[in-house]
Amino acid sequence: MYPTVAEILELPEVQRGHPRIAAGKDGVDRAVRWVHALELRDVTGLVRGGELLLTTGVALPENAGDLRRYIQSLASNGVVGVGIELGFRWTTLPQAMVDEADRRGVVLVAFHSGVPFISITEAVHSVILSSQLALLKTSEQIHEAFTRLGTEGATTQEIVDEAARWAGAPVVLESPAHRVLAASHAGHHRDVVLGDWERRSRHAHAVDHTGRYGPEGWLVAPVRARSQAWGRLILQPGETCTSNQRMALERAAAALALGRLIEPDAPTLERQAHRCLLADIVAGHHDDKDLYSRAAALGVPMAGHALLGLVVDPRGPASDAVDQSHGDALVAAAIDQVSAAAIAGPLERGIGVVLAVPGTGPHRETVRQLADAVHRRFTSTGRRVVVGAGAVASTMAQAAASLREAAVVARAAPCRAAGESYLTLADVRLAGLLTMLRSDPRLEAFIERELGALLADTSRDGTELLRTLHAYLTAGRNRALTARSLHLSRQALYRRLDRLQQLLKVDLDDAESCLSLHVALTAVRHAGVDRRVFDW
Repeated sequence: MYPTVAEILELPEVQRGHPRIAAGKDGVDRAVRWVHALELRDVTGLVRGGELLLTTGVALPENAGDLRRYIQSLASNGVVGVGIELGFRWTTLPQAMVDEADRRGVVLVAFHSGVPFISITEAVHSVILSSQLALLKTSEQIHEAFTRLGTEGATTQEIVDEAARWAGAPVVLESPAHRVLAASHAGHHRDVVLGDWERRSRHAHAVDHTGRYGPEGWLVAPVRARSQAWGRLILQPGETCTSNQRMALERAAAALALGRLIEPDAPTLERQAHRCLLADIVAGHHDDKDLYSRAAALGVPMAGHALLGLVVDPRGPASDAVDQSHGDALVAAAIDQVSAAAIAGPLERGIGVVLAVPGTGPHRETVRQLADAVHRRFTSTGRRVVVGAGAVASTMAQAAASLREAAVVARAAPCRAAGESYLTLADVRLAGLLTMLRSDPRLEAFIERELGALLADTSRDGTELLRTLHAYLTAGRNRALTARSLHLSRQALYRRLDRLQQLLKVDLDDAESCLSLHVALTAVRHAGVDRRVFDW
């Protein structure tokens, strides 16, 4: 990072010459690459731009026209400014030179006291070299930081946060469709960073290399892996952009690309952003404005809509269960198919969805369309699925509660009800209540009182008795129907029922006793106390 003209003028060695800015005051914030003493009227071929020249003026022309052409030559060659020591040639600077310097934006400095130019050049060059050394050290630190993040499998958000920390400015990762995948505000208000994102982003046209683009002067770096564009990293630097900021952005883009190369089968950046947002909705650690803003930046407008939680619970043998990443992808495909405004991601069990539904009027059709699309996606893979729906919510906090209710429904439902694409708490009735209470020690104690003796017998005979009790209660105590469902003779069934009555010390002809047993058995099924129940 090079010092500015203003910073150079504040150096003690320069102050000894009592410098005064005579023209070009607007250019004092320009960076100075080098300082050079040059007593020539023609600088063409002797400078490369970014210099501050020092002169006594003894070799400069006499007439006003030539002085103006001298200043024009400095400007056309990229010279930042010129310092002239008074007393050798002039006691005051010629007005033609002053006027032209103002016109061309060249900083014109008059030294009113004698000062050795060598002391000025040494002081400035020391500052320049020190800043270059500091820049080199910072470059090494940035390189090490992002190399570590890339090789250690850091999350997308962690890499974006690190880029914002080094840059000291907001950093946003977006998809090719201008949807925000991750953002770090760097202390700025979220609306300043993400407000009206898609429109603003489209003004910073697509690029193949890092540069400043758009009316806001964003610094944009493409994120590529295997010649495929995964997104763009955008830094909002303000009026000026430093080399450190550019370096941090490019290294962050490289770290993101490295992560994609290391884990090519990982979810897309957009799916990761959906997952993170859903996790934050469930955790309730962010206010609604922030969550609505992030959803809108992801291309999912939710503000002003009612919200509803859904949980998609794949079913089947444990060895055939759909893994979460695959299930998440199937749900996302269903959402895209019906053009639903929804955020989706894996939960502890199943796939969670927060769906925007009409704020007024019926919402069942919106939910049904999505649920039907989900069923079709999973059926195409040979799996069944249950879709549970929670209550309609008006805030993100309520949406989290709706998700929890949907999870209860999905867990309680044994399978897809005939003709129903999704289920609510009203559909699962007693099973839903028992699922909500499954961790309650009072329910556990009730199960133990009613069925403890039977559950303790894990032998083949014990399993047969458990199956017999379930079939008997499900058949409404109809013994003929029970015998047919178990493929038993009536005498064999009677022997089993007698053993059950002796073991449990109950009368299986008593309606109240059978009701208690049925509730306990249903609780066992939905609390997962005995895995044998799930085989019936």
